[in-house]
Amino acid sequence: MHNSYTFDEENSIHIRWCDTCRHWVHEQCAGHPISRSDLTPSYEQSYLMLDSMDAQKKDAMPSDVCILLGWPILRSSKRFSIHEEDETCWQPFSMELVVEMARKWYWAHKVPENWRQELTDIYQDKEFMESELTTLLTTSYPSYYYCSKCFRYM
Repeated sequence: MHNSYTFDEENSIHIRWCDTCRHWVHEQCAGHPISRSDLTPSYEQSYLMLDSMDAQKKDAMPSDVCILLGWPILRSSKRFSIHEEDETCWQPFSMELVVEMARKWYWAHKVPENWRQELTDIYQDKEFMESELTTLLTTSYPSYYYCSKCFRYM
């Protein structure tokens, strides 16, 4: 089926990226979920919580970019339509490039004036990307997990 990775919503696998160890971990292998209120990030992950940011970095970040910084990098499934066949399938989906760009700006202490356009330019379908970005900015954060190798949040 057009080289699509298909599965149904009930059996979707969610995985998390540890940006310290640079590897993916299945949520079910990562242990117990951690709520955002229980996070106490180290300096290396200070981008996860506004309260832990130093003043210079916080002042350089638009509020929407600060929201993106708090998202863990994860992949889950998303329903897509296959237009030619009028069929629906589930495929892996992630907004990791958006989160990674926000983190890059955080560490550089500088966000471009056209940051929203830069984020939506990541994918060819600008309307889809704008919709996904809006969803990311208005949805509650998911739970976090500890990486089993370095014990950082993911």
